[in-house]
Amino acid sequence: MIVHLSIELTFQDMDVGFPGFLTPVCSTQSLRLQTGIEMSISTEVKQQLRKEFGQSENDTGSPQVQIACLTYQINVLTEHLQSNKKDHSSRRGLLRMVSRRRRLLDYLKETAPDQYLEMLSRLGIRK
Repeated sequence: MIVHLSIELTFQDMDVGFPGFLTPVCSTQSLRLQTGIEMSISTEVKQQLRKEFGQSENDTGSPQVQIACLTYQINVLTEHLQSNKKDHSSRRGLLRMVSRRRRLLDYLKETAPDQYLEMLSRLGIRK
């Protein structure tokens, strides 16, 4: 993975009597870190998952759609953690997503066992 680091600094003259001596101004200092991986889920991917797993076009709250979105995010984050082994905060977020997906799957198993089995097979989740 390639990491691009860009730093923007604004300089101004100091009033100490040294003309031309520049010092960075802290208020306009910005540090931006760009990685090549998009951690959040894009709207296009969300719409595609809604069409594929939802009961209607605007279905965002059904367990099937939520499980599909979480599975996508878990897969992206797992890929990220394979190359960034020391990223413990992302690992904690991954564990939260996995447990949330597990709770949704348990709910789906209780309410609609046939849809539960279908979701496991379509998403390739092992029980």
